[in-house]
Amino acid sequence: MAADQAVEALTEARATFAESGAHAAAARAQGPSCCAGGRAGARARRASAGPRPSQGWEALTASERKVARLVAAGHTNRSAADLLVVSPHTVNTHLSAVFRKLSVNSRVQLTRVVAASEDD
Repeated sequence: MAADQAVEALTEARATFAESGAHAAAARAQGPSCCAGGRAGARARRASAGPRPSQGWEALTASERKVARLVAAGHTNRSAADLLVVSPHTVNTHLSAVFRKLSVNSRVQLTRVVAASEDD
């Protein structure tokens, strides 16, 4: 249980840093990946959960979901990149995958899908 609390605290800290514009501090507070095995741990958890669907909200990776939520909240690719401490190109790559997996063609359509997913 302590590990879960630590992950939650780091995630909240990173969000707070990012919201306040302290992007370097946000990058240092890596959140769940630093405590849960990083990418290898995420792959292992994903593998144990079975194959990911190819379409729909469940098909999105955690990074794609973050980008989708930020864009749906009105962020530009650049402002989303600043908050996530990644390049705008990375956000664009994730957003392209989001559009394909959700079968949407605009940010307005994406906003509707995100709102519907949060209602579930």
